[in-house]
Amino acid sequence: MAGKVRKKLCTAGHVMEKSWDVCPYCPRGEEVLSRTRVHVGLTDQTPAPPFLGWLVALSGRHRGTLFPLSEGKNIVGKDSSSQVRVLDDGISDSHAKLACDPAGVQGRFVISDLDSTNGTFINGSASRIDREEIIDNDLVRFGSIEMIFKSLPCEAVARLKE
Repeated sequence: MAGKVRKKLCTAGHVMEKSWDVCPYCPRGEEVLSRTRVHVGLTDQTPAPPFLGWLVALSGRHRGTLFPLSEGKNIVGKDSSSQVRVLDDGISDSHAKLACDPAGVQGRFVISDLDSTNGTFINGSASRIDREEIIDNDLVRFGSIEMIFKSLPCEAVARLKE
């Protein structure tokens, strides 16, 4: 069929973006887990909060790393207690906070800069943000590290609450 665009699918049949090596919809992404580093910031004894979205590093030493985002607050920073731990000289210990409250507007994520030294920026803007709502596929820059934000579809977030 001429002109038909083929979509990338994981082994479970989920539609994936061409740049993804791991399917974020699959429970563990076993098909390529050995090539991907996943940093969660939780111990094995801590039950994981609901997974609602993720950041994928596009630059720096963490390029290609998937960082899961959970309900509540997710701190981005160098500190070992950060849920999204980014080891880069341009990242503050507590650089930014991403918060999601699926009970409010389904899947609504808000990002806040935590008075970082090098700032937080959205979608290529030269203006630092203090607090902004972000949506699926927004490009977020923490200092010099670029990441793409992905969120679960609203119907998936609603199913988590059932």
